[in-house]
Amino acid sequence: MPAAVRRILLVGGAGDMAAVTVRQLLAARPDMSVVLADRDGEKAARRAATLGAGRAAATAIDVFDAAALRDAVRGVDLVVNATGPLYRTVAPVLAACAAERTPYLDFGDDLEAAELALALDPVVRAAGTVALIGAGVAPGAVNVAVRALAAQLEQPSRVQVAWVTGPTPPTPGEPPGGRAVIEHMLHSCTGVTTTLEAGRRRTIPAFRREDVVDFGPPLGPHRVHDIGHAEQATLPRAFPTVHTVRTQGGLHPAPLNALFQAAGQLVARGALDWDEVVDALVGVTPRIPLRLLASALGAVGRDTLLGRVGPRDLRALAAVLRRDATGSTGGLYVRVDGTRDGQPVALVARSAAVQRRGESGMDDVTGGSAAVFADLLLDGRVAGPGVVAPEQAVLPADFVASARRLGLAMLLGLFETGARITT
Repeated sequence: MPAAVRRILLVGGAGDMAAVTVRQLLAARPDMSVVLADRDGEKAARRAATLGAGRAAATAIDVFDAAALRDAVRGVDLVVNATGPLYRTVAPVLAACAAERTPYLDFGDDLEAAELALALDPVVRAAGTVALIGAGVAPGAVNVAVRALAAQLEQPSRVQVAWVTGPTPPTPGEPPGGRAVIEHMLHSCTGVTTTLEAGRRRTIPAFRREDVVDFGPPLGPHRVHDIGHAEQATLPRAFPTVHTVRTQGGLHPAPLNALFQAAGQLVARGALDWDEVVDALVGVTPRIPLRLLASALGAVGRDTLLGRVGPRDLRALAAVLRRDATGSTGGLYVRVDGTRDGQPVALVARSAAVQRRGESGMDDVTGGSAAVFADLLLDGRVAGPGVVAPEQAVLPADFVASARRLGLAMLLGLFETGARITT
């Protein structure tokens, strides 16, 4: 008999990252069909039409309409939540899944959304189903890498995860993409954030405290800044001896860090509107507001005088601002400190690649990671029940096998390069 068709409901299915997840899953799993549910039903229908006859359908849905959402969830094998902002949508979508006893997955990365989801663990556990949260790349793939490194230590005590990304290069004939990444970065640069140090949650200025992290070739050493991320909520639960979690992010080329810091300050002061800044940075509007341009030039000039950026960085920034950059370079980095044979050691895993749209841009890497986790969940290789994070519920060997089958080379680099030991 032919295998039963596995049905996925992808809420927020008209988004860029969601599109990557769907393409990866449909290519890897002939036993799967998908319904793209989005508040923009017409856009979802256009996207579904590109995915192959009989394999994709679309529907308009409001995730805050509880009855309609339960009707959509009923009878499917997995719900993937790709809506945003996730801190507003995680509760209604997760509640509908628990009510219908349907497995759930999201690739949200903000701390508040993770804590809201974890608070619903008793409801999900009572329903006997599983909700896998933070199942993208960071959080997501990096969390599984943390598990792989922590398993080599007697007592892990400190975790540092970092990533670098750049603007998604435009595809001729397509509208500007990467809005979700831009919005997330601007949010990360605005106001204050939190970090876990010595077992205590601390409030610090967002995107200000920095380190230089070596991501390996082709990226090499690059500046990253502290941002609030979901790993701070989930990693201490999985590893009770971990007392410090640093979550950091950066942009390539390097002058973009100063540009986003300047933008975040202007938004925080009310000098510029959030949507106005995002539209300009994504490329929806052809010109950058003069106030943002002046502030950004001042910040980039400061970093140039301090030696933080050089001529090559400035040429790369000029290409980004002209919107003719063909790619940027991104990286992932994981460090776990602890003890081995009673001695302090640090284990490091890292991966870097040139990011091009359709190959390894942030949308593609995050959406591809979500496809790996969805693949594992459909095959029953995610431990439950309850609300779980990747480091709790996914074995590194299972993640590697699925990532290899889906052809996600940058993710494999976190596990195949071997741990670098620092004493």
